[in-house]
Amino acid sequence: MDAKRLILPIFFAAAVVLGAVGSLQARTASAEVPYPETSPYLRAAIKADIEAKGHSYGGDCRFDVMYLAPGKWCSMVQSVSANGAVVTYGPFASGDITEATFVRSGEYGWKNAATGVGSPALVPALAAQPGQKADSWVIEGINFAPGQEVALFDGSGCGGEQRCPGDHRLALATAAADGSFKALVQFDTAAKPLPGQTRRLIQASGGSFLQVAFHQGGATPAPTPIDPSPTPVDPTPVDPTPANPAPADPTTPATPVPAAPSTGNDDSSSDGKFVWGAVAGVTLTALAAVGIVTAARRR
Repeated sequence: MDAKRLILPIFFAAAVVLGAVGSLQARTASAEVPYPETSPYLRAAIKADIEAKGHSYGGDCRFDVMYLAPGKWCSMVQSVSANGAVVTYGPFASGDITEATFVRSGEYGWKNAATGVGSPALVPALAAQPGQKADSWVIEGINFAPGQEVALFDGSGCGGEQRCPGDHRLALATAAADGSFKALVQFDTAAKPLPGQTRRLIQASGGSFLQVAFHQGGATPAPTPIDPSPTPVDPTPVDPTPANPAPADPTTPATPVPAAPSTGNDDSSSDGKFVWGAVAGVTLTALAAVGIVTAARRR
């Protein structure tokens, strides 16, 4: 048998493997960041930067599509990393697209690296914790105007993945002097999700929003602590000073040394292991091909 007929298909398969790896890496690098998962400070910085250029900002090109119209600008967050965020924006329904890099500013803020325009110091934001009843949520808000009445709406009519107008008000809260509030919202437990819908959308007056799971079975309340029976007290006083106190051990450090913090999951590390695994597979394939050629020559 001709050795070339054996080795060529093997190298062709190896090339296909490497091509698949490269394609996966490219798709991962170009994946857009879901808008609800983007920091509200970054969203505020994008809005401020576009409006500083004199344009009317309508929101995310996909998430806020129901609010967009010709003449308004929209944006899309392409990637977020430790070095910054890549954002594209332009007029709605046009091919005029601009790319900008936003970098962190302060503890939470963001700003356009080129223009210096960024998010304000305080940006209204929402957080949620499951309530004790099924499909109820405890909503907490921060950085709202002191004394502001904040209405919370059910905006899930578009499937929970987009913002859309809704008239179902869930709760009304008033921000305290520090701009915070807490409110309990209750969804209809009999409601059925739309095909593919997994989340509900909660909107606050003023533009803030939050996504929660479509169903939650109710949080388990913390158990009531048991009050133990009182222990009789011995009236005899006890001298707290020992007769012969033990000398301090000079080898014992004064303060404990904390353990190194965990770094958590690293997606780039897992991607690297995947790529090296593919390279190892190609190497083994090449060695097998050499073995086949050698065997063919001996015959």
